[in-house]
Amino acid sequence: MALHACVAWAVLTRTARQALTLAAVAVLSLVAVGSAILLTLTYDDASALFSGAVPAVVPRPGLGGIVAVLAILISAGAAAVSGAGHRAMAVAPTNARP
Repeated sequence: MALHACVAWAVLTRTARQALTLAAVAVLSLVAVGSAILLTLTYDDASALFSGAVPAVVPRPGLGGIVAVLAILISAGAAAVSGAGHRAMAVAPTNARP
């Protein structure tokens, strides 16, 4: 959730502290990727996630981890591209009409 909020902030606003926003996106992306990979690798250890028996869960690997990592990479890329675009717009002269 925090990653999505930072990406939305980076994409939708032109802040003076764009580097700080992109750094937050980078840190949150690393945390999200780490969590996704950890959950993907421990998919068959239900006791790590739930207390007691979980009879409705049949552990098996799936595409969820791969999709999560791809979504995180796409979000981070969108924030990076947006940050570069905001910097380019700040540097470019404006064409004011009289």
